[in-house]
Amino acid sequence: MAASLKAGRFVVPFGAFSAMSHPGVYRTVTNPLMYNMGRRVGPVGPLPPVLAMPVAAEGVDIHCQSRLREDWNATFDLFAVNGLQGDEPALFNDSRRYTDNNREPAFGGRATVGSSCLRFGGSVMSGNLADDGLNSLHCKLAGVDVTARCADLLRF
Repeated sequence: MAASLKAGRFVVPFGAFSAMSHPGVYRTVTNPLMYNMGRRVGPVGPLPPVLAMPVAAEGVDIHCQSRLREDWNATFDLFAVNGLQGDEPALFNDSRRYTDNNREPAFGGRATVGSSCLRFGGSVMSGNLADDGLNSLHCKLAGVDVTARCADLLRF
């Protein structure tokens, strides 16, 4: 088993896209539609995308990795970050700030199991979106994902 600790500003380990993301470089021409930082395709409705990714935040992340079999391993992240901030329609823009809007960190975790060809993952996160002095506005997020990869030719 190997473990590491990150502190400061980092990409929050929520969802498979965050693990494939580098803040300045993407392997795709554009971000996948669900993770397009608030830009939508088609009619504009009242609701923003599920979660704009990747999300960068300040905090601490403990990452553990363990080998299960020859090509299979498991990973686990546990993090506390300043989290998402504000409410509609500015939720995704406000969440990019370097300072927290309240004194409550957001907590979350991510677990994966798989090989270099197939990986299953799940993520959870919860926190308070409201500014200090306002009524609490708690959110809870959860997601599951499967990533399939054929060498460096195809990814699903």
